[in-house]
Amino acid sequence: MKIRNCLLILICSIVIVFWVHTGTAQNADMYAISIPLRCLRMTSDERITKYKIVVQAAFITGLLKVAHGWTITVDDNLSQNPTVTGVASHGVAYMTLDNVTNGAFDSFLIIQKDKFVANAGVPLDVSIKMSIASMSQAATREVIIRMKDLVVSPYPQ
Repeated sequence: MKIRNCLLILICSIVIVFWVHTGTAQNADMYAISIPLRCLRMTSDERITKYKIVVQAAFITGLLKVAHGWTITVDDNLSQNPTVTGVASHGVAYMTLDNVTNGAFDSFLIIQKDKFVANAGVPLDVSIKMSIASMSQAATREVIIRMKDLVVSPYPQ
């Protein structure tokens, strides 16, 4: 009798957890993030060497496009703003204007709104800092792209 009751409780618990989880996932606000080419203002002589993405009031749920030869670090720590850092491991891996024009940053990042933080009044925000090196002048400049300049689209679930 005790074993049967325990099994019944276990099965009910699994069903409830599955129901809550699937219900939450279907109602989650998920977004695909794209960087428009105009934000980078790149020339054919320039290369992207690294980037840092900082997200507020959301979780990082996917990084869909990763260039070959890049080291990517995702820190989705709940106690601070989640970050993604990407660094080219060598010069051949630097991203060119052609890479960007061909969609390297189109819907490349997927985030999910953190409803608890958002309900506390913290706005959803994404900012991206890109390091862009000039090959002819041996100089590097930084471009900071704010949420208002990004393309944020609902992500299908």
